[in-house]
Amino acid sequence: MSFFCYVLVHPVAYSQPTFEVYAQNAFNRAVVSFIKLSENPQESAPFKLLQAQINASFNSVPTILKTIDARRALEFQSEEARAALLPRATLTVGGGNKDQNLTNVQSDGASNTVTASVSQLLFDFGTATSGLQSSKDKLSAGNYGIASQRSEVLLQLLTATFEVQRARQNFVFSQGFVDARRDFLRLVIEKEKLGAGSNLEVIRARTKLAEALDELPAADKRLKTAESSYKSLFGTPPLFKELSHQLPRLTDSKTAKTIDQYLTGLNRFREAESTASALKNDYSSGRGRLFGAVTLEASRTESHDKPLRKTTSDSVMVVYRVDVFSGFAQSARAKALAAKASEADFERDRIRRDLVQKLEVAYVDVDTTQASFLARLEFLKGAQATDIATRDLFFLNRGVLSDVFKAQEDVFTAAQKVLSADYDRKVALYSLLHLNDQLLELFDIKS
Repeated sequence: MSFFCYVLVHPVAYSQPTFEVYAQNAFNRAVVSFIKLSENPQESAPFKLLQAQINASFNSVPTILKTIDARRALEFQSEEARAALLPRATLTVGGGNKDQNLTNVQSDGASNTVTASVSQLLFDFGTATSGLQSSKDKLSAGNYGIASQRSEVLLQLLTATFEVQRARQNFVFSQGFVDARRDFLRLVIEKEKLGAGSNLEVIRARTKLAEALDELPAADKRLKTAESSYKSLFGTPPLFKELSHQLPRLTDSKTAKTIDQYLTGLNRFREAESTASALKNDYSSGRGRLFGAVTLEASRTESHDKPLRKTTSDSVMVVYRVDVFSGFAQSARAKALAAKASEADFERDRIRRDLVQKLEVAYVDVDTTQASFLARLEFLKGAQATDIATRDLFFLNRGVLSDVFKAQEDVFTAAQKVLSADYDRKVALYSLLHLNDQLLELFDIKS
C-alpha cells in the first residue's frame, strides 16, 4: 500500500510519517545541521585550524611582501640622515696637461694633483640633528602604518574565508530548496494519481520547481566569485572543508567605555602623531639651514708640475658657510614645512575623532549583529516548524497549496538571512579586533 493510501486510511497517524519523509530531504537536513551548529558553537572547527590556515599564506601575500621592503627603505633613510653627523672623507685625483710658461726650465705641460680631505660638522643650528630625529619619527610612523596595513590584510583574508563559507552553505541551501520542491512535486503527482488532488496542483508545483531552479545559477556564481577572491588573496584555491570556526572572545581590557583611555596607543593614532612630529623636525631642519653651518676641514694636497718638484700643502680650518642670498628659496621652503607641520597637527586630531567614531560603531555592530543573528535563527526555526505543519495539513486536505509554497519560501529566505547575519557578526567581531590592534596578536603574527 502506498504512502498516500496509508495517510488516507490512517489520517491520525499521518504526522509522524510525513515528518520522516520531510526529514530525509536534503534542504531540511542542511537547515537542521546549520541550526544545530549555530546553537552549539563549540562543535564548530577549532579556532586553531583557522589560525593555521591564515598563517600558512599570510607572508606570501604580495601586499605583505611589499611592506617588508617599505620598512627596509625607511631604515636606510634613517641611516642616511645619521650620516650628516659623521665625519666625511674625500679623495680627489687629477692629471693632465697644464699650459704654463717657466723662466728657467722647459715644461712639457704634464700636471698631477692628489687631494685628501676630511670634514666634520661642528654646529649647524639644528639642521642635521633635526633631520635625524625627523627620519626616526618617519621610521616610527612607517612601522605603525605597516602594522595597520598588515592587520588590514589579515582582515581581508578572514573576510574572504567567511565569504567562501557563506557561499558554500548558500549553494547547499539552494540545491536543497530545489530538492524540496522536486520532492513536493513528486508527492503532489502521487496525490493526484490517487484522486486526492487536482492537475492544477501539479502544474503549480511544477512551476514552483522551475522557480527554485532559478536560484542555482545565482548561488553558483556567488560561490565561484567568492572562491576567485579567495584565490586572489591567498594564491591558492580554498581547500578547507570547515563550514564554520569557533570565534575568539573579546578581552575585558578594551571596551566601548574605555576608548579614550587606550585610543592614543593605537597604531593609526601613533602613526599620525609620529608623522606630525617628523614634519615639525623637518621645519626645524629647514629653518636651521637658513643660518648656515660651522665645519672643521682638514686637507692635504700633493701636486707635481713636471719638471718641477712635487709640492705639498696642508690645511686645517674652521669654516662657516651660509647662503647669503638664494632667491628666497630656503626661507620659502621653511615656511612650507611650517604649514605642513600645522596641517599634520590638524590631521592627527581628525584621525583621533575618526577612530573614536569607528570604534563606537564597531562595538555597536558586534552587539547588533549578534542580536540579529539570534533573532533570525529563531525565525528560521519557526519557519521550519511552520513548513512541516503546513505540508501535513495540505496532504490531509486541510491546507491550501499556496500556504505550502509560502512556507517553503519562508524557510529558504530565513536560512539565507541567518547566513548573512552569521557572516556579518563574524566580520563585525574581527573588524573590532582590527581597529583595536588585537588581530595580529590573536593570530600570533608579528606586526
